[in-house]
Amino acid sequence: MREANEFQKQSFAETRHEIITDLYGLAKGIIGQLKSPSEHWTLARNEEGAERAYLPGFIPSQDKQREATTLGIMLDKAERLEKIDSDNGVNAGRSMLEKLAEQLGAMPVVDPDVGESGGGGEPSAAALPADE
Repeated sequence: MREANEFQKQSFAETRHEIITDLYGLAKGIIGQLKSPSEHWTLARNEEGAERAYLPGFIPSQDKQREATTLGIMLDKAERLEKIDSDNGVNAGRSMLEKLAEQLGAMPVVDPDVGESGGGGEPSAAALPADE
């Protein structure tokens, strides 16, 4: 069961990495569009009211605002997905504190993956310093 969970976590991590890569690629494309206003297509209505696409040679402000909003959302979502896989040392710190608390007998340590207590109470004789 634990192996299946690890496999699923790894699969989700790989999927998140692909999505992050795609989001950054799309964001880079939007930045490229904003840097090349002469290649920006937009829609406008002619005198009869029909819409047509044309190259105005500049980016209309409404289009620029939409592109900037889309860009901000993409980068925000990519950052949130990156935070899922980077714990910034939190797990290592938690593990160190749990081991210390277990050795001091301050609290029983429960492994969240297994759900079993790893100790607590009185420290073992091997953990106590020897009297000289």
